[in-house]
Amino acid sequence: MGVVKKTTKAKTPSVVHKLEERVRPFLQTNPKSTLEAVTYPIEGFAITEPWGDRSVEIFLPAQPDQLIAALNNVFLPERFTAIWHTDSKLFEIIFTVYEVQKGIADRSFSIEH
Repeated sequence: MGVVKKTTKAKTPSVVHKLEERVRPFLQTNPKSTLEAVTYPIEGFAITEPWGDRSVEIFLPAQPDQLIAALNNVFLPERFTAIWHTDSKLFEIIFTVYEVQKGIADRSFSIEH
């Protein structure tokens, strides 16, 4: 399970513990991810290493309730760089983070199982 890796002086252990308890379902489902106190871009908390990728962080806003609720219902399979919504069984594959050319963006396909 992911753990809290760092804390800052401004964050008391009780605040860190309460937040870790709230994201525990996500951390248990995604054991390579961790909850960390961060200072950039602003001081707060972030889920680090989603998909086991050190280059990605999910910053938790000051009012994280909706994001935490969503995160607690997803599995991030690193093999596919995708999002598996465990509640709705929806599987989203992240194709690219780059701008997609027009001919490629217009393509469509169906997967039948």
